[in-house]
Amino acid sequence: MRAWLAWLLWLGGAGCALCLAVGALLVALHLHQDDPVLPWVTWVLRAADALVLGRVIDLGRAAAEEEVVVSWGLAALGYLAVGTLTARLARV
Repeated sequence: MRAWLAWLLWLGGAGCALCLAVGALLVALHLHQDDPVLPWVTWVLRAADALVLGRVIDLGRAAAEEEVVVSWGLAALGYLAVGTLTARLARV
């Protein structure tokens, strides 16, 4: 039972980290504009923005893209670290 709980905790952290990393990649590739060909882009960006816990960054500014990439990348590492740490604590 603990191993399964640990796996679920790790999977949750990894899923959040993946969403943030994909969101940062989309912003870095300038795919953050509304594109009717890629409707899932808006969903990923909104989910990544929610995972940063309310730190809204206006993408209209010049330096905003770099700020988003750095903050979402660091948040992805944080979610991955917290997911791994809680999974290890759940196994103990």
